Amino acid sequence: MRKTILPLLCCLPLIGLAQKVHDWQVNYKNNVISLDYKGKTVISAIALGGYKTNYSGGRFNLNDAVLTHNDETFVWKKKTDQADATLTLVCQPKKVSIDLLIGAQPDGPFEFGFHIPVKNFVNDGDVLYPRVGRNFFPIDEGIDFPHRGGKSVSFEQPEVIHKLTNIGSGNYTLQDMRKRMNGNIRYIAVYQVNTPTTIHAQLEWTVEDGFDEEALKLRRRQLAQPIVRYKKVEISNNGFEDGFGGWDKQKNTDVDETVSHSGKASAKIVVNDPMTDNVYITRHVPVIGGANYTAECFVKTLDVAAADGRMPSVGAGLIVEWAGLRRRLPRPPRQRNRVVRRFRHDACRTFRGQALPRTRRRSGHERPEIKMVQSDGRHQLHRRTVSE
Repeated sequence: MRKTILPLLCCLPLIGLAQKVHDWQVNYKNNVISLDYKGKTVISAIALGGYKTNYSGGRFNLNDAVLTHNDETFVWKKKTDQADATLTLVCQPKKVSIDLLIGAQPDGPFEFGFHIPVKNFVNDGDVLYPRVGRNFFPIDEGIDFPHRGGKSVSFEQPEVIHKLTNIGSGNYTLQDMRKRMNGNIRYIAVYQVNTPTTIHAQLEWTVEDGFDEEALKLRRRQLAQPIVRYKKVEISNNGFEDGFGGWDKQKNTDVDETVSHSGKASAKIVVNDPMTDNVYITRHVPVIGGANYTAECFVKTLDVAAADGRMPSVGAGLIVEWAGLRRRLPRPPRQRNRVVRRFRHDACRTFRGQALPRTRRRSGHERPEIKMVQSDGRHQLHRRTVSE
């Protein structure tokens, strides 16, 4: 009787599991699969989702999947008319192998990803050392980072290096989801399914630790230094609350107190003839040579009526130029002295540009505000933003 019952119990969906294997712990609770290493969560959720065309609704997930496991291997299985999925985790002393095999039916995308709690990888001084592929990049409190694609994502701490590597199919992207997913970032791949498709994803989470005392001292010193240091650049009247103080006002510009982003006012440009009318609001901002800068503005183009002419009269963009003390615009070798971000659409958008110091604003309507941040560090920057 006992031999008959045990196999049946192993095939039942488990309500909760916290199984230790080597230095790992595999958790399965409330349909969430997570992974710990030496008592610290490294993956807060392994997520699989199938969606209808254009993400109009969900059609598959691993909720209530049947779990079986032995000493080192954990297998989740679920089959519906939309997909037949098997997820396998194999725990070894310094590595967890992750294998997903899906027979997916059309139509609509499947997403497979990992929610990573970045707060668990913070070093002394609240410093993070992540990298995508070979490149380090900063993840800072209150500053969003753009999506980054790569075959791996890793986190360096003095005592251990964690690395998640894609060794199978799919293009994985690291996304900043901290504001939406309780401080987690997400490493995710999207598979488009228009015909019956087999999806096979293979990844590994590996750890490197056991550094000697001399190496630990060096790593503690190095990894306590931030990749990038930020300093907010103060721009007076950046939201046009005090009219055009600090700005170059033109005849066809005015302050609009009926439209705003985060303050009480905005600047409006009315362009009747884009061939002859002014399309800019400008100002000069002092900068420090050798530093990296990011400028950001919020522009409304929604419901702006277009005027007839040879050039478009609606749209928006942020133009960033830099100059010397005499306001000349030298062109450094192999560089441009102008960064342009333009967008033509009926929507509200935030524009970002890098380098400075002359910012021009171009729009068919309002320019509610502009922000800048200065950064300096041992690694080159790409784009950075300033939180609201």
